[in-house]
Amino acid sequence: MTRGFEEEPFFGEPTNPRWYPEHFARFGFTVLQTWATREVRGRDAIAGLARATEETLRAFEARGYRFRPFDPSRISEELGVLHALTIASFAGFLGFAPIPRDEFEGLFAISRHALVPGLIQIAIEPGREPVAFAAAIPDIAPAVRAMRGGHGVLARLRFRFTPRRMRRVVLFFGGILPGNLRERAGLGRAGVHLVAKHAAALGCENLIEALVASGNASASLMGEHRHAVTREYALFELRR
Repeated sequence: MTRGFEEEPFFGEPTNPRWYPEHFARFGFTVLQTWATREVRGRDAIAGLARATEETLRAFEARGYRFRPFDPSRISEELGVLHALTIASFAGFLGFAPIPRDEFEGLFAISRHALVPGLIQIAIEPGREPVAFAAAIPDIAPAVRAMRGGHGVLARLRFRFTPRRMRRVVLFFGGILPGNLRERAGLGRAGVHLVAKHAAALGCENLIEALVASGNASASLMGEHRHAVTREYALFELRR
C-alpha cells in the first residue's frame, strides 16, 4: 500500500507500514505496476449505479446471454467454475500464476461463510458454457480481526458470532474468457449492474471496487458513480 493508510481496511486488502514505499525507494527499488481502489459511497449512489448499468444487461439478454447467481448449495462445483474462468481470463496478467483447483478453493476457507449468491454473477453465452463473472463479497474484516490471528475453536467462535452488517461490499474480481472479446464487450458492466442492484437491495452503504490495475479497462465500469481513488498500491522491483 502506498496511499490510503487512514482508510478502514477491507478483507483481503494488502496492508503494510507507511514507511515501506520510501524504504524500498531508498534502496533502489522502482515501481513496476500500480493498483487502485475506488468506492461507490452511499445507498443512493449504489442504486444509481444499478440504474445506469441496467441497459447494458438488457442488451445482452436480448442477444441470448443470461446471468445466474452463485449457488452455495453446490459450492465446490461453483468454485470450480470460478477457478476455470479466473485461470483463463487472468492469463498474461503481471504476476499471475495459475494454481490448482484445491488451492483456489482453499482461498475461500474463511470468506465462503459470507458468500451471498446475488453478489456473485456468472454470465452464460447463448447455447454455451460460462464465459464471464463478477464476484463481490460482504466485507468480513471486523469478524476476521475478532479472531486475533488465531485459528483455534475460540477464534472461530469469535469469527462466527461477531455482529455483521451489510455495510460494505467488496467487488474483488471478475473476468471474461479470451476470444470474441469484441462481441462480449460490456459483459463486465452487465455483471456490475447485477452486483450493484443486489447490494442496494441489501442496504449496502459502500461498494468497494478493489485493487484495479492501472490501465485495466475495468477501471471505468462504475463510471461517474464511483468516487475518486481512496487507496493505491504498488509492486516494487529491484533491477540488477
